[in-house]
Amino acid sequence: MIVSAKIAKRINQTSASQFAAWIVRLSIMVMALGICVMILSSCLIEGFQREISDKIFDFWGHIVVKDARESLQSTEFAYDENDAFIANLKDHSDPNIRQVQTTLITQGILKTIDEYEGIAVKGVNQDFDPAFYTKYLIKGSPLDLKDSAQILVSKPTAARLSIDIGAKVLLYFIFNGQQITRRCTIKGIYSTGLEEFDKKIIYAPIQLVRDAMLLKNKQINQIEIFVNDINQVENTVKNIDDNILPMESYSVTVKEKYPNIFQWLELQNINKWVILGLMGIVCIFNLATSVLILILERTLMVAILKTLGAKFSLIRNIFIWQALRILLWGIFWGNLLGLGLAYIQKHYQVIKLDESNYYLAYAPIYFDWLDIISINVGALVVTILSTFIPTLLILNIKPSQALRFQ
Repeated sequence: MIVSAKIAKRINQTSASQFAAWIVRLSIMVMALGICVMILSSCLIEGFQREISDKIFDFWGHIVVKDARESLQSTEFAYDENDAFIANLKDHSDPNIRQVQTTLITQGILKTIDEYEGIAVKGVNQDFDPAFYTKYLIKGSPLDLKDSAQILVSKPTAARLSIDIGAKVLLYFIFNGQQITRRCTIKGIYSTGLEEFDKKIIYAPIQLVRDAMLLKNKQINQIEIFVNDINQVENTVKNIDDNILPMESYSVTVKEKYPNIFQWLELQNINKWVILGLMGIVCIFNLATSVLILILERTLMVAILKTLGAKFSLIRNIFIWQALRILLWGIFWGNLLGLGLAYIQKHYQVIKLDESNYYLAYAPIYFDWLDIISINVGALVVTILSTFIPTLLILNIKPSQALRFQ
């Protein structure tokens, strides 16, 4: 290997034909482009999956706890927020639990002078994560939980009902055949981009919903749990089901609650593997073709080495070293270009998207370094192994014929 590496280095330092030099440069460019596309596709698809997942988790947490007997039109099985098991959850009895939110959800009708809309009213408590406002509030201000006459509506709902912050609306609730009306003020407008949820949910101080449902203070009907490690969520569910929750309660992961959305997100991995596969094939054929051309370009050298008694493995390794040089330069420039473009997109959001179609206002980027390293190592190993095939041409080069034509 040392001898073949020295010969390959010497070949690279000597002047090659213009055609061979052009082929090497082109091969490096194609290799760099392939690596760049693979890195960008990984960052984009991973970013898309994480951004959509995070938005859903911001709505509901990672785990939802409910009473198995409860329904949206029943107040019989509401929890008390001072229940011992809720205190246990908030005390992080499971180390994976990051935050616990207590909420009260019911159905209602939002009415303006000319329009009305059926919606779910989510009453939020003092333990509601203020990060929701930071991320999604686009107009107005966060809810003042001491004022039970204000609500937060979504951008699609505000557009459909032609309302803005400060507008007065009516909220209708029906329980046990009794209609309950509340006059509210639009405090703010939020938008997550997930129209499936945005158009159905408004936020209100929990006391407004308690009054509408004729509940006592401290009563809730849903507990939302946020975890530190999403990969351990199943273990957390098992732990709280077995050791913390009362018999009549159950917990479910949000992935189980909305399986279609998360299955659709998982399908994006197919797109990633298709892109990686296609780019991998392009890189393999690119390098194999380059090696083939380099061998034909150096037919005389191969013939002389054979005449001098050089083994096939030594001659083959000369061209493997040349292929490795092309590959490493391609990987270097591909990483520089791919990571550079991804960095620019992540911090400056150059590529914008139609949020109504893609649920996101811009192309998201996530650097999964394990994926990026795997792409580089995989490209290096698979592509360099593929160059062994064109080197078999060396076996067909006859020194007598090659020297005769020179």
